[in-house]
Amino acid sequence: MNEVDRSIDAFDLALRRRFIWEDVGFSETALRLYAPFFTKGFQGHIEALVKKATKLNKKLSEEIGSNYQLGHTYYYKIVDYFDDDYNSALCDLWDYHIKSIVREYCKVKFGENELETKLAEYQKIIVGEKNNCNG
Repeated sequence: MNEVDRSIDAFDLALRRRFIWEDVGFSETALRLYAPFFTKGFQGHIEALVKKATKLNKKLSEEIGSNYQLGHTYYYKIVDYFDDDYNSALCDLWDYHIKSIVREYCKVKFGENELETKLAEYQKIIVGEKNNCNG
């Protein structure tokens, strides 16, 4: 461990001693409860989004570990990209919010030679088989 890592580790431990830590995992219910904040056109897609998020987390949990699931708030960000085009919004959600964190998670378990294949598998869960994203 280098000096930078040690100082971060000490800071993390200091915070953990001073605050209560509660594990808050992905919640389908919380994602559904957020639906009123989505535009009216998106509200019809909330169940599909819940299914995609649940499926991705299940696969991440099975392949990498249960600590590597994405929380429901990652999916709230889709509202920033939805403009009556659900598929485009899914691509943007994947490209700008989910892909980078999932890539880092994959590095824990998979080698460089497997990384792109795994990312493509996970991307298909979120954006679908037929939806071609450019990112």
